[in-house]
Amino acid sequence: MNSRYTLKDLRKNSGLTIERLSEQTKISVDTLILIESDSGQAEWCDIATLSKLYRISPDYIYIGKQSEFNDKCISELLDSDLFNAMPLSKRINVAELLEIENRLNLPNLALYNTIFQLESEVSA
Repeated sequence: MNSRYTLKDLRKNSGLTIERLSEQTKISVDTLILIESDSGQAEWCDIATLSKLYRISPDYIYIGKQSEFNDKCISELLDSDLFNAMPLSKRINVAELLEIENRLNLPNLALYNTIFQLESEVSA
């Protein structure tokens, strides 16, 4: 669904701690913490280093505040035709999953995508 990914989501999806990422990239922990919350603060060389490590084009890295990305992601989902075509009971569940993901610091839509994939496998 997303065409861009936050630095925090990329790190978590890679199974790296911020300390381990710092060791691998030689970018300080403090800098990583800063740019994970607001990648607009990042130096271009840090974005290039991280995109190389994650094997993703810098074009697919969201540049901006993590909180704004989360809000945008939720808004896009709630406005999508797929979401609005769902029965109300499923829409409520998706909204609850998004809130749980936020509280657990999981990547956006991680639980939803997993459940959707499992439903597809069961239906097949």
